[in-house]
Amino acid sequence: MAKTPAILHIITSEAWGGLELYVSQLILKLKNEGIEMGVYCLPDSIVGKKLTSEGITIIPAHKRSKFSPRDIKKVSSLINKKGYTIIHAHTNKDMWLGSWVKLINPKVKLIYNLYMSVASKKDFIHRFIYSRVDALVSTSEVINKEVEKQYPVKKEIIKLIRYGRDFEEYVLDETKRKEIRARWGASSSTKVVATICRIDKTKGVRELMDSFLLLPAEVRSTMQLWIVGDKTVQRKLEDGTVIYEPQADEAYHYLQNVVEQNKLSESVKLIPYQKDLIGYLSAIDIFVLASYNEMYSLAVIDAMLMELIVIGTNAGGTSEQLGNGTRGVMVEPHSANAIAEGVANAATHFDELKELAVRAKAWSMAQHSWRATLAKYMDLYNDMQPN
Repeated sequence: MAKTPAILHIITSEAWGGLELYVSQLILKLKNEGIEMGVYCLPDSIVGKKLTSEGITIIPAHKRSKFSPRDIKKVSSLINKKGYTIIHAHTNKDMWLGSWVKLINPKVKLIYNLYMSVASKKDFIHRFIYSRVDALVSTSEVINKEVEKQYPVKKEIIKLIRYGRDFEEYVLDETKRKEIRARWGASSSTKVVATICRIDKTKGVRELMDSFLLLPAEVRSTMQLWIVGDKTVQRKLEDGTVIYEPQADEAYHYLQNVVEQNKLSESVKLIPYQKDLIGYLSAIDIFVLASYNEMYSLAVIDAMLMELIVIGTNAGGTSEQLGNGTRGVMVEPHSANAIAEGVANAATHFDELKELAVRAKAWSMAQHSWRATLAKYMDLYNDMQPN
């Protein structure tokens, strides 16, 4: 068998959400498969600290930018000195860096993993940048069809590789369920409706909050709403100060104001990001993803693997994940009324809808094994092996 080429991952995000968590997991899994690789990231980012703590040697990046001469020069030098034959870029800005580097080092291959929603990229500058992408990978069939229409790339370079998950971790923890629910004042009979996501306008958190006010009084009295997550990070200053995106600050203040003005502190909980994902999923009864146009949500997969009833918007890859309503409840995006109807339906027909949750778990396990994911990446890397 031919030797697997050496990979340079580029992940310069300063945030810590589903994307960053997953890329860190992927890199660790690939390391365990014996892949020779380096990781180019910001050393003070949570990704950098996480990988360093796991024994991964990182290469410090200068900054997160679409055009940084210092980073271009440094990565080009790494290509020559370390013999990396593939750049694997994990955000849009990382792909731009990889493209500039490939302009200088045309023999290197460039893989771009697309984790975000799709917008038109067919202007001159994007055609110039994307012309050097050798493989564009996403996790969604729906998104790949959109990429064909919206991106200046050939159909044959678009690849489908699902997210991998460790199925053995997704086991209901009754002890954690009781502890966490008690911590937030939810009784054993309370239906906990929750989202786990970045606090961001595009995640539909404002509509989710508004939907709670629209629920019939007799339904709302039996529920708590949990919104779990941190605001979207814009950048981090040299002194460590975190600057959040203005729209994320605005969204969070909106949530706080609604809770305060409507005296909802007992029934609505704004909870910061929690490392204990399985514990919190164990404590939830109904999971909601209210995003405007989610590409393909890790949080939805996680909720499905825990056999939760999932309510998702009919936008992007979410409809694919929920089988257009055969594996979960579909609602229209941007609509608090639609979310309220979905939540009320799930609450009043909870036992009946559990059948969808059982079906969703089976589908998730069939689609998202790490074994299959890693095998596809290995095949992709080997296909790019220089002759």
